Amino acid sequence: MPKKLSRREFLKAGALGLAGTLGVAAAGKLASNPPAGHGQHDGPGHDGGPHGMAGPVGEVDHEKNGFNPSELLTDFDYGKVSRMPSGQRLREYEILSHNKTIEVMPGINFAAWTFNGRIPGPSTEVCSDWYSDSFGLAR
Repeated sequence: MPKKLSRREFLKAGALGLAGTLGVAAAGKLASNPPAGHGQHDGPGHDGGPHGMAGPVGEVDHEKNGFNPSELLTDFDYGKVSRMPSGQRLREYEILSHNKTIEVMPGINFAAWTFNGRIPGPSTEVCSDWYSDSFGLAR
């Protein structure tokens, strides 16, 4: 026959259950409300950045830079394709490097080494059994 639960044991079990429920609720409230000085800020001079740091204002002038990085995702340089006397395909690329100041964030310029006037440089195709016997630098 199961042991009878006394009133005192019943109250202890209920108090422990209530304390556990309140502890979980308090922990959830603390997690959703960080202490002052942490997380997002809504006061004057804050644009919602972490710890009051302002985010970029405006947009990068891609026309001034001479390239738009988003357009480079689908741009592929196939090179000048020809056939060698042996019948192998030959791809020739011209990649020029230039020192250029580019805008990386609105109002923030960076002295960069660009390839064909952009960063990153053009995508090329190279296989492991290909070789090049000529490489030059333009000045």
